[in-house]
Amino acid sequence: MDLSEQLVGSKVILKKYPTTFEWAEELLSITKKNYSHLVPWMNWAFFLKEGSVEDEYEFLKMCADDWEAKSHFEFGIYSIETGEFLGGIGLIKLAPSCDKKAEIGYWLTKKACGKGYMQEAVSLIEGFAFDLGYNRIVIRNEVTNLSSKKVALSLGYQFEGVERKGHFCASENEFVDINVFSKLKGE
Repeated sequence: MDLSEQLVGSKVILKKYPTTFEWAEELLSITKKNYSHLVPWMNWAFFLKEGSVEDEYEFLKMCADDWEAKSHFEFGIYSIETGEFLGGIGLIKLAPSCDKKAEIGYWLTKKACGKGYMQEAVSLIEGFAFDLGYNRIVIRNEVTNLSSKKVALSLGYQFEGVERKGHFCASENEFVDINVFSKLKGE
């Protein structure tokens, strides 16, 4: 099982998050600077508003433990050209048993949006997932998140339907509808 800690494309490089207090400080700073951009879609951003560096460091330790257990893979997204951190992407909700399915979750900083970075990052991590033997990849997003929907459709993910009230949106304090997209290994 190839567990590459770096996935390289033409625009972005995905790197396993380092488990350091310094990176926790930097990641917390970046997410807080992008709070209003992230909070409509990312519950973790809502809870980070009052979060501490210690909380972020605990998240990084959890990511390292999950990586070791092969139960969740988180990567930072970096620009090939500048080395700048652009966002994060994870292979989450893994079902490695006979179902062999996983979900991809992702986010970008506001200034990184609309430049094709996420399409390449998703392509890289889906290749990683298929190489690990997963057969089905799912992308879920709120029906109002048109940018995320565009990413899924541009990469050939099939729209399966709407999961009614399938996600609790912390910033709105309500359940919202979720689009469900999928791609199979053979597609």
